[in-house]
Amino acid sequence: FIANLRRQAIKHLLETWPHTLQGHDRFIERAVKAPLVGDLTYPYVHPLHVLNLARETHVNAVVPSALYFLSLYTLPDILQRDHPKLKVEHPSRPSNQLSARDLQDYTLMFQHRIDVIIDFIRRDCSGRVPVKDCAGQVGLCQKAFLRLGSRFARSWVIRTGPLHYTVQAIDELAEDPHVCRPCRRAFKSDILNLREKIWAELPGVIGLPSWEELERMDMS
Repeated sequence: FIANLRRQAIKHLLETWPHTLQGHDRFIERAVKAPLVGDLTYPYVHPLHVLNLARETHVNAVVPSALYFLSLYTLPDILQRDHPKLKVEHPSRPSNQLSARDLQDYTLMFQHRIDVIIDFIRRDCSGRVPVKDCAGQVGLCQKAFLRLGSRFARSWVIRTGPLHYTVQAIDELAEDPHVCRPCRRAFKSDILNLREKIWAELPGVIGLPSWEELERMDMS
């Protein structure tokens, strides 16, 4: 008898926790700029709590992104349950344990995230070739792509998120004076399309339907 209240609660959750790429980008921007609250960083909650809240209330639209952000943590860190965000006490706090079901989904998402990063560096950076209308000096743009791939291959860590990492690549290439405008413009366009593809594929990694279908199911 509280279907309307439930929909309002789900809508609020979807506005708070990202279920779109645009929401993800706003989420990361706030995380970078927001001040500490009680020594906790934005969003001030652990993705494991978000995941367990979604499981407890049967809201699937935030599950892929909750697992994506959870995959930024190593499994020992999750199992130890000693992160400050997991120790917060509140009467409505969800469980801080990773279920057996979600252990499998976490593993799938963790491996997928690493594969995406490696493919991005090898294929979209180091393996990239200049566009047909390249306006740079012979070989300069090609060398710039190789340098970009080499730098990013050395800089990524186990907690790197590919959606933010790809934006950093766009910004870094834009500052390289040796890359011509057509190559820079094509790189940005291709990487933005890649980000859309990465986001769209997240639900399928754990066997769920599309984002749109998940939202429709939750709000119906």
